[in-house]
Amino acid sequence: MASTAQVNSFLSAAAELEPKEFVTSFPSSFGLLGRSIIIDLPCFRHTTYIMLDHVYIRSVAVGVEFPVLETLSLLHCNGNLEALLSCCPRLCTLLLSGILFDTCDLRVNSPSLQELVVNPFSTEHVNIVAPMLKKMEILLTVMLEVNISVLAPIMENVWWYCCYTEESIVFGPWYLELLGLQVADRQGQLPLLHIRASVDSSLFPYEPNFAQEIEKHMVVDFSLLELDLKTDGHVLGALVFYLLQIDQISSSLRKLKIILLRSVVKEECPTDCPCESTNWRSQAISLTALEEVEINGFEGVDHEFDLLKKLLVFAPKLKKIIVRLTQEVSSSNTRRTKIYNVFETYGSAECFVYLSSGLIDDIQNQPST
Repeated sequence: MASTAQVNSFLSAAAELEPKEFVTSFPSSFGLLGRSIIIDLPCFRHTTYIMLDHVYIRSVAVGVEFPVLETLSLLHCNGNLEALLSCCPRLCTLLLSGILFDTCDLRVNSPSLQELVVNPFSTEHVNIVAPMLKKMEILLTVMLEVNISVLAPIMENVWWYCCYTEESIVFGPWYLELLGLQVADRQGQLPLLHIRASVDSSLFPYEPNFAQEIEKHMVVDFSLLELDLKTDGHVLGALVFYLLQIDQISSSLRKLKIILLRSVVKEECPTDCPCESTNWRSQAISLTALEEVEINGFEGVDHEFDLLKKLLVFAPKLKKIIVRLTQEVSSSNTRRTKIYNVFETYGSAECFVYLSSGLIDDIQNQPST
């Protein structure tokens, strides 16, 4: 097992060689603190790339600097990241994987940073100040809730996902599982806000906190909302309308995609079920920017038709709507005909209905049964 003195002596000798790139990796079994080798980083004055694996960065001495360092990669490391970044005035790329910092917070403050990759990281606080940041890829895991502050005004590429490991962010019986943002500097690809939620009918009726949590993650603008909803036979309209009333969603949403995920065994939804927690059927909503709606897994039950009607009514600029049917509805001419009747009655958008086979429906050319 390597001693602290031996490791730091090795680092000092390496720094004296003034390498352009420096890579060091220690097996986890060598560690003296948990799983990490304890190190005191010396000054690498001419090094542009540093990669450290399984180390604990105990300290960065006063006067130590990495004046030309452009890329820093830390794998399975811990220590004081803020102190280290303050010594890297020209850092462009920061890669963090399997990291555990002293504060268990993700704090990145760098005036020169252009690319940040963090995968994965468990935290309750995110604070990023990087005015030159253009690309950000972050995967977070959160138990209860997370506090987020991001100052990066010129970001062009964003991949941001947060996985919730507890049923702590709720709306009625719904709980938040995953929230993501995807923004790519590519023509034709809409900036995406992705939300995945499931139902647990045994949840105690806590005060709804879905909206407050989602708003924290809106670190960039988006125009496509994708909802992955595992309904288990419950009504989804109240949740969808609750989300669509969030100011930043209702004002900028151009495309709405709803994916209905079905379980093999459906629950019975009682008349007083909290999934009908609001009078959403009588609510008005303004979706002035919405141009396209897609619903996958449409089952043709009454509450799904109610949601479809309201989307058609409250989206005056709606140009296109796509409905993809489950196998059960695909075999029912009556319910398929009802879909077209809703289209004709409530909207003027171009409408497409797809069977479970993937073929486009031609029910309009067939007699109803």
